[in-house]
Amino acid sequence: MIFASQNFHSKEIDETPLEFLLTLFQIVNAFKESVMIKPAEASIKQCWKEALRGEVSPISELWDGIDEDVAHSKKAGHYFSLP
Repeated sequence: MIFASQNFHSKEIDETPLEFLLTLFQIVNAFKESVMIKPAEASIKQCWKEALRGEVSPISELWDGIDEDVAHSKKAGHYFSLP
């Protein structure tokens, strides 16, 4: 559900007890970090480091288990599709 009004967000924050605000902001920050895509440069650097360490997989194995991963994600409710 998308909330078009900033009032909803402000109300939720305003109604959060002060002793829980830091935890709330830590949760929001962790969520944002988990869903944001790394810039291409950072991603390429990470891949290059992994390749240099020998952390590679044969192309023929890259899609192994993908069907099970998608099914598990759907079952766990972690899979979102657009209408």
